Amino acid sequence: MIKIGDIVQAYSTALSEMPIGIVVGFNQKGEGGKDYVHVLTDCGEVEVFLSEVLVVVDKDLHENRDYKSL
Repeated sequence: MIKIGDIVQAYSTALSEMPIGIVVGFNQKGEGGKDYVHVLTDCGEVEVFLSEVLVVVDKDLHENRDYKSL
């Protein structure tokens, strides 16, 4: 489950770039709730993504260069 403060990366065939960022919030209950995730991306903008296109980045995997399926 994604939570505020997690580092996430978006994966979607609709996106030309795969932004990475920090989860800063969610939509309100009744407006999609945790299905819509607010992410402060690496380009400095807060963008809203569907939770199903986000993957939590495991810091240990990247440090060890072990790129198994997240």
